[in-house]
Amino acid sequence: LAIIEQTKKAKEQYNHEIINILLERHTKEELQDYLDSGYVEYYEPNYEVELFDAEYSDELYGGQWYHSKIKSSYAWDLSTYGNDVKIAVIDSGCNEHPDIVDNLQSGYDFVNLTETTTDTLGHGTHVSGIIAAGMNDEGIIGISNKAKIIPLKCFDTGKTAKVLTIYDAIISAVDDYDCDIINMSWGIDSDSETLRKGINYANDNGVLLVAAVGNKGNDVLYYPAAYDCVVGVGAVDKNLEMCEFSQYNSSVHVVAPGQNILSLGVSNDNYATMDGTSQSAPMVTSLVAMMLNLDGNITIDEVKTILANCSYDLGDTGYDSNYGYGLINIQKVFEYMLQSEEYYMSPISMEDNSAEILVYNNTSDSLECDLIVGLYNDKSFGQCSIIPVTLNGQQSLKYILGNPNDYKTVKCFLWSDINSLVPLTECRKYVVN
Repeated sequence: LAIIEQTKKAKEQYNHEIINILLERHTKEELQDYLDSGYVEYYEPNYEVELFDAEYSDELYGGQWYHSKIKSSYAWDLSTYGNDVKIAVIDSGCNEHPDIVDNLQSGYDFVNLTETTTDTLGHGTHVSGIIAAGMNDEGIIGISNKAKIIPLKCFDTGKTAKVLTIYDAIISAVDDYDCDIINMSWGIDSDSETLRKGINYANDNGVLLVAAVGNKGNDVLYYPAAYDCVVGVGAVDKNLEMCEFSQYNSSVHVVAPGQNILSLGVSNDNYATMDGTSQSAPMVTSLVAMMLNLDGNITIDEVKTILANCSYDLGDTGYDSNYGYGLINIQKVFEYMLQSEEYYMSPISMEDNSAEILVYNNTSDSLECDLIVGLYNDKSFGQCSIIPVTLNGQQSLKYILGNPNDYKTVKCFLWSDINSLVPLTECRKYVVN
């Protein structure tokens, strides 16, 4: 039975472990004493949360066919890769596969209470690879391949986890790891108050939430995908038909490829294909990471509205419970979000110890301006350089900003001319690792 304390005093006096032990030693009738005490808000079963387990294909084939379906390369052509967005993958952990290790950060195992997040199931590693496998000329390419993965392990040797374990991971993603997005490729068919509180806490703190809708192939709602503040994701196959295992109900906001999805295998030297809405959800998570690169203040309501306006309609015209608003389309999302921007600067990337940035002239007129680059240590200014920029309409060009050397921070923006008091773009900032 899971307890959430109502008052600050109760939170200081008890923790989840103490309360769980306490409940194991008391009858259900005796719980009423705690409810009457005023220190307990509610009680409910500590539900089993189901990992939306995926089936391995008999053989690897087809490569990463889904990139062309969702237009991944459009974002990459604008040097936008979910750069440095922190994504909590609440799952079965993530192994240090060489194809993701550069984007893998320290997480936590909430089952064994250790910082070791080894993945024996392979599910979390597969999900993480879809998001952030590196663009490193080998293996596969993650959709948002410069995002950072924070593995929060809640599933160990089995395919279920306690809802209270999930709750702790959600709170930790917000408070301890300062994550921007939480990917949830699992669910429960009960509207757990404990889970709802965790989801609401993350949403109230500005964390964007994405969840798989489930793999039972029926109309039963699964949570957290069914919550309004979560983007629920269904699955389609290579022919853009709804996968037979994908849930069809009001929780489906959009769909993404979910069959024969190639990603990282459970071993550190192999790859595997899997099926499931578990594989669809991280594709949407990746797109949301890149949307954060375009607008760092975007809200979940804005995300859901943009996805509704920019997805490729499937099934019945308009919204339907099989496909939601349709298949995600990265190109349309970028075009929609950039329509009010005359000039776009990509996030700053480090390549071979050199900082790079792409400038895109989103107008029909030619652009002549300066790219101002400043190097800093903390708040102390180090040096500045000015790079002339000349671009035709609808043209983009990548600029090498040089090696920051001993400087910690790179900042840059476009400036039209010496007489202008306002820069053409907002400042881009990059903190050197």
